Amino acid sequence: MTKKSYKKDDDKSDIRTRLAEPLVAYNASTGTSFDPLEMIKSTRAGIEMSTILGLSKKLLLTTTELSKILHISLRTLQRYSSSTVLNSDISSKALQLEKLHNFGFDVFGDSTSFGEWLHIKVPALGGERPLDYLDTPFGFLLIEQMLGRIEHGIFA
Repeated sequence: MTKKSYKKDDDKSDIRTRLAEPLVAYNASTGTSFDPLEMIKSTRAGIEMSTILGLSKKLLLTTTELSKILHISLRTLQRYSSSTVLNSDISSKALQLEKLHNFGFDVFGDSTSFGEWLHIKVPALGGERPLDYLDTPFGFLLIEQMLGRIEHGIFA
């Protein structure tokens, strides 16, 4: 095992060259990394509908709930075949959902428990379901913060 070396603070070099540590979020349970550059590439390339359908099944989402999260009509969602590659807007929302799923998986221990939690009314959300907040980026952030509190044993 090699020891990490850091340059001295008085060195005026670029901060990226001073630290030799990765800046990638990594999910140990699923082996998925959420490197922002990789997420951007995946978003631009598009996500296949089959991937989103598999994720929605893990999270116990109905097609109506999924259409609200992705901001597309239910009828449009139903028209997509499983091999359809979705546009970057829908793909970015799908990746946000995948990232949230992986965090929820880590906190709850399995996809089903996390999916069930998304569907229950939570007092900290004024009696609303966490799922009801996944229609905006700020809602995703709020639910991620709640998962962080749950992960650390803080009542959420």
